[in-house]
Amino acid sequence: MEAFQAFDLSSIAEATGGAMQSWLILLPALAIWYLEQRSRGRLAAAELCISLPSCGQALRQFAPEVAGVIACAMLGAILLSVRCTETPEDAMDPKWQALKAQWPLLVTADSLLAMQAMLRALLLIFAAFSRGYGKEVVPLYGEPAVLMLWAAICRVVLLVESPFHTVEGPLGGSANVFFEVLAVPLLMLLSRGVLSTPLRSAGLLLAALAAIYPASHNRLPVSGNYMHDSMFSFNMLLEVLAAAASVARTVAVSDKNPLRLSGFVRLLLPVQQGLAFYFALHAFPPDMDEKVKGSPVAMMQAACGAQVCIYSLGLVLHLALSAQETQHVA
Repeated sequence: MEAFQAFDLSSIAEATGGAMQSWLILLPALAIWYLEQRSRGRLAAAELCISLPSCGQALRQFAPEVAGVIACAMLGAILLSVRCTETPEDAMDPKWQALKAQWPLLVTADSLLAMQAMLRALLLIFAAFSRGYGKEVVPLYGEPAVLMLWAAICRVVLLVESPFHTVEGPLGGSANVFFEVLAVPLLMLLSRGVLSTPLRSAGLLLAALAAIYPASHNRLPVSGNYMHDSMFSFNMLLEVLAAAASVARTVAVSDKNPLRLSGFVRLLLPVQQGLAFYFALHAFPPDMDEKVKGSPVAMMQAACGAQVCIYSLGLVLHLALSAQETQHVA
């Protein structure tokens, strides 16, 4: 892992730029709120532009969620500014210079996974503590939460057992471990009672067992340990199954009111998964699959890309069902 010791103004400037980019996450959130309010007839047809009062109403309505996103952006900016600094030894290291040229702000590709862990913990907090809006409309409740829980346990085990699977960079280390561990009790809360039903338990176990074979035959030789490397691939496939289950849940609860919290969670799902997709596309050399058994990089790219598409589909379905419900009410 790289050494991050000093503190300079240039790193603060770069980190601030990254924090400003994080604010772009808020813009789609406001757009979703506006579309949902329009579809439910709560905004007049003449209100084709968002006025200042409606912006204030949106911020009040999304206050906890917006505050959480801002807090994550600020935490990331602080970690980048404090820990992302070039030492004199790094200045003489050609490998470090090549890495810095490829990732000038994040320093390493692993920072993308660390950012994903932060956003994932944030959306799980939103889902687990929905302030009485009803867990039945949260896309991560039930079967998706069980599959995500198993994937989270795999990641935590890897962080504890395999030093080769730790997340490096300014956003890695203990901060990343904290967010990965935090996800486990939150997912346990969201998955409570699911495995008590034999039929649902059997279906989930069969789906997980089906993912073992492709995971074991398409593993990245990061540590050289068969079990650890297979577990890393298995974690990604479990996440794909969880994404598919969340969309299935959207259709299953289409007769219920898809409340605003569900929409905000659905917005963050493709955003946080997009970080892992970008990691899969750019973290490995193009000929990586030619040097290892199977096609682990191609499988990672396909799995992460599929999750972005599936979660985006869930967001579209959420908006479509909301509009359809409004038409029935009208």
